[in-house]
Amino acid sequence: MDKRKVRIFVLLVPFLLLLHSSVRAQSGAAASREFLLLEVQLDGITLSEAIPAYADSSHTFLPLGSLANLLTLGIDVSLDTGTAEGFIVTPEALFGLDVQRGRVSYGPISENFDPSRLVIIDEDDIYIASSLLERWLPIQLDVNYSRLLLTVIAKVRLPLQAKLERLRRQGESPENKTARFQRFPKLKPEYQLATVPFIDQTLSTQATRQADQQRIDNRYSAFLTSDLLYMESALRINIEEEDEPDLRATLSRYDPEGELLGPLEATSVVLGNYGSFSNENINRAESGNGVTVSNRLLTTSSSYDQQTLEGDLPPGWDVELYYNDVFVGLQEANEEGRYRFEDLPLNFGRNDFRLVFNGPLGQTRVETQSFDLSDSLVPPGQFKYRFSEHRDEQGNPRSTINTDFGLTRQLTASAGYVRTPLGSEEEEYGYSDIRMFGAGWSGSVGAVDQLGHGHLTQASVRTRLGGTSVRVAHALLNDFDSEIFPANNDPVTHSTTLRINGALRLPSNWLLPFTIDSANETRESGTVLNTHAARISAYVWGSVLTNSLNWQETMGPTQANGSFTASRRIGALNFRSQLDYSVQPDYALTAFGINGSLPIRRGYRFSAGINHQFESPNTRYSLGLAKTAGRFGLAFNGSYDDNDDYLVGAQLFVSIGPRPHRRSWRSGARPVADTGATLVRVFHDRNNNGLRDNQEPGLQDVAYWPMVPDTPVDQAPKASRSLIDYRHVAMRQ
Repeated sequence: MDKRKVRIFVLLVPFLLLLHSSVRAQSGAAASREFLLLEVQLDGITLSEAIPAYADSSHTFLPLGSLANLLTLGIDVSLDTGTAEGFIVTPEALFGLDVQRGRVSYGPISENFDPSRLVIIDEDDIYIASSLLERWLPIQLDVNYSRLLLTVIAKVRLPLQAKLERLRRQGESPENKTARFQRFPKLKPEYQLATVPFIDQTLSTQATRQADQQRIDNRYSAFLTSDLLYMESALRINIEEEDEPDLRATLSRYDPEGELLGPLEATSVVLGNYGSFSNENINRAESGNGVTVSNRLLTTSSSYDQQTLEGDLPPGWDVELYYNDVFVGLQEANEEGRYRFEDLPLNFGRNDFRLVFNGPLGQTRVETQSFDLSDSLVPPGQFKYRFSEHRDEQGNPRSTINTDFGLTRQLTASAGYVRTPLGSEEEEYGYSDIRMFGAGWSGSVGAVDQLGHGHLTQASVRTRLGGTSVRVAHALLNDFDSEIFPANNDPVTHSTTLRINGALRLPSNWLLPFTIDSANETRESGTVLNTHAARISAYVWGSVLTNSLNWQETMGPTQANGSFTASRRIGALNFRSQLDYSVQPDYALTAFGINGSLPIRRGYRFSAGINHQFESPNTRYSLGLAKTAGRFGLAFNGSYDDNDDYLVGAQLFVSIGPRPHRRSWRSGARPVADTGATLVRVFHDRNNNGLRDNQEPGLQDVAYWPMVPDTPVDQAPKASRSLIDYRHVAMRQ
């Protein structure tokens, strides 16, 4: 065995051993279980079209948190500790569950149970045997396996039933709605012809010296949002010296109920500047201008097993992406003032993405999004579409028509048309496929026809092995040419991809989330291209550690490189370090960097960093001071390296927006144009009707603290305690 194969073996053995131990630990219990998607009904009303469940020869396991949410029971689940607590129907009927101890209390009763046979702690919820739930909760659960239907029969009057009765008294008909009922009625946004915009604006200047050349650059950028023509509008302005101003405008409208454009029943309409849509095996997305109309659910992924995350990003900001707690990558704002993580693979089960936004003045903002492959399953008889006519930055047309039709509860058919540039030519493609969902697996079979040329056929399957998600896909190509599979006078004939994603649980509840990707391409000439990538993370002593490795093998020299990152918060100090290295063709360190920031007083933050390139060699030192609070933000930064190159810069940031309830203006050091606000008015709802009637007093000094649910109210910052006007927040008797 040559050295190259030995190195591959050494690098892959740890992953294989960890994977084997994880599967072995869970396979015995999970081998006989079947994964189910159940429709949930109460009093003849569908509460959910598909909640996950498991079944074996003896028990049906239902998700406690999801079921409590559907039935409006006040029970909260904590996956980290394997506990649940709250109350059942009334605050006096307390509920407490500790899976590790095998102990439960409901009302005045406390008892032990066997968690090894009757409980499953999965990645998204705590699954409890239905026989236990019927004893603990005032409900009866009937499962019809042939119809995949869960019928809930309430033994006492549930809060949800009281809500439905109020809706009936108000003349509404909830029986025909398919929705996850919430505690309070929804309020539709009231768009206006035009409103005063919210503006985030940055003025920056910097002096640089590089390769004995000095220059000064000044830049102004602004991001404006408002209502315009009864739609959401966004305008991005970027002005640099000696360049023409860059203006990009977008109009959009979204309606989760699908009441846009009359008979089209659209849920989204987008006009102007945005990113086009990618299509599997055919094309990638590009920025440009166009129009898109769709009636797909707003929470559905952009394609069957892929999701694109994109949005606006002010100059100087960067965004980190984490997938199931594994660091994926970092992006800075592009020329359009946006970020875009394209075609992120989705695995079987739940897919959690976390976006961490970091500003130049020390600002931090976190967004989370979750997707489930089952959401792409279209209900029987329903038709979903997306139409897009787009022109990229070079003026090339990019047309897309995507359609989905629900055949049965487990089968969805898709078909579409794509027109896209390919080199100097314009190509057209047609595609069709069938998506299937079974007990614990999903799959698809489809074909793409390059009109007038070749074609591609592909089959894929996704499943879970214990707590590990696996996806395998294989494609056969015949004279097929696309952006994804460029022929280059040597077309691809076979393509196989493998993706493994999971989290290894070690002693002391340490989790090691990991992802392994492997792809093999064979071309007509016999050339074979193998690419492999692996990421594994760990949470050790308050630090987040991630190691990524990328390996590429062709007829030429093998290339392999990796990156190790570590981030940690020590009190108010934040730091992040990264070590880049090469494995093939030689073992070598290529770059190292460590950057940190520390608040030095209220509203001010100091930052410093060192970055070293080993090949040059060259070391760059950087310092920064930022004002992050008040009516404006201000930052000064500088850097210097071993080559006597330097950078000195300053940034002034001001956000401006109206305060409608006060008829005044506000300015601040944090962005507001791409965020939302809620005006909450809290009152004592004496008659429990959800509305503020005459003589029902408002409540003073009530804190609203949504950012960290487990934080006590008295620890919330003063800024979060301001009362704002929201009509349906009430304190019940």
